[in-house]
Amino acid sequence: MEDRVVVIVNGRPRSGKDTFCNYIIDECEEKGIYCDVWSTIDFEKELLEDIVNRPYDVTSDNDRAFLSELKQLVNRYYDVTYRDFVNLLEYYEGIFLIHTREWTEILRFKDYCDENGIKFITVFITSPNEKEFSNWSDTFCIDRKNMYDILINNDGTLEELRDYAKEFCESRLF
Repeated sequence: MEDRVVVIVNGRPRSGKDTFCNYIIDECEEKGIYCDVWSTIDFEKELLEDIVNRPYDVTSDNDRAFLSELKQLVNRYYDVTYRDFVNLLEYYEGIFLIHTREWTEILRFKDYCDENGIKFITVFITSPNEKEFSNWSDTFCIDRKNMYDILINNDGTLEELRDYAKEFCESRLF
């Protein structure tokens, strides 16, 4: 395995991204490989929780729209997401699973990884359980799904998704 691997995991809400990542973490733990998950919206979630004094509600269209717009705003003025990505990778070794929706951001991450000799893989997950939300990030995340390295159709059982994760780890990560 290479020292650092970045895996972009994308898909619409409720497609199974978190579960897929948890299965990858389980596989990595069995092999003694460090693995972590980061969402490019983590910073904005913390701000939202400070502003409204409650946890982020993943089912709230209002919360999701606010986060999408806030992320666009802080990135337009301060490039926060890219800065955090670069800072996290500077000291990171292992497998880094990243949730992000915006294709322009994914391409910037890929360019950074290519320039720095970091293995980079993109995964897109679809599912009949997906939910549609009206915010920009959720609405357009599916537009370029055919540009991903791996497409996973999560239309089966949790055990089948675990098998996808195990096969992914064996064929792409270790």
